[in-house]
Amino acid sequence: MTVPGRPLGRLAANLLVLALYHTLSRLPFGLRYRVAMAAGRAIYLAWGKGRARLKHNLSLIAPGLGGEELEALAREVLKTIVRDWAALFRTGKSDLVETTRLLEVEGAANVIARVVNRGGRAFADRVVLAGIHMGSFGAGLDAFSLFQIPVYAPAESIRPDALLRLMVKLRSRGFLRLEPIERGTTRARMAQRMDCGWAVGVMVDIMSRRPGGGVACRVGDGVGWFETGAVRLALERQAVIFPIFVLWTGEKYRIVVEEEFRPVASGDADRDVEVNTRRLIEERIAPWIELHPGQWMQAPWAGLAPAPHTPGAAAGPLETARDPGRPHSSK
Repeated sequence: MTVPGRPLGRLAANLLVLALYHTLSRLPFGLRYRVAMAAGRAIYLAWGKGRARLKHNLSLIAPGLGGEELEALAREVLKTIVRDWAALFRTGKSDLVETTRLLEVEGAANVIARVVNRGGRAFADRVVLAGIHMGSFGAGLDAFSLFQIPVYAPAESIRPDALLRLMVKLRSRGFLRLEPIERGTTRARMAQRMDCGWAVGVMVDIMSRRPGGGVACRVGDGVGWFETGAVRLALERQAVIFPIFVLWTGEKYRIVVEEEFRPVASGDADRDVEVNTRRLIEERIAPWIELHPGQWMQAPWAGLAPAPHTPGAAAGPLETARDPGRPHSSK
């Protein structure tokens, strides 16, 4: 006789997600946000281990903060996550006028310069859009729909399954195609879409744990393992990478498309992925996380370790300690 606890638990979680969506999607955004925020606060208070990890990660990203400042940052992270999901849980597709009102886009010309029109259709010339879970993942995707740039984006696995399927359904639209990541097939699909003129959106965020792969990179006084997919694809297809960042300003989402990042190839494929991933993260991504840690939605799961130079830290895989400088903002 088997104990069906785990399958029943997954089923219950999936049913809960669907019930919450069908309930919340009918509410106006303000009420939807307040309901989601109440649930988020309850989880935050009950999840002692997760709350401690979040504050530990924030203390490494923004060293020198006191207890009250860390608590305020932690609650800002919670608000960022709740706002993003509250906006997603709605009926129907996003209204173009409403979407335009909520977005302020800088640097879109960087990508548009690599898009050509053929037979009335836009074709992107080997473009990788590299984003992180900052501000709002969905708002960044909406921005490219406004410019009618076809984007293909594999969606990282999340649990429960119903939440992943729902996210893919709600965020896919005319110029955006989201598909769940599938081991052994996603890399080939990304390359195929790129060859057909799609820009490929790949998250370069930190890995919550290291199941294999990843590169150790520095953020503030911490070290974490970051995804390599964007750099690997760019090296294999001779593509350019555009780092993208989304920030909530209090009234709208500010989306910044930075100047292109070109991976440098030496002929050693594995070494090139490692070196260029570290360049991308430490020189272009980490400075934004350090400036806006309260809007980085991966902070609760980052699992950062103290960097080697930090007092009391053990030697780690990071080769060099760099000053990442300031974000490369493009107007």
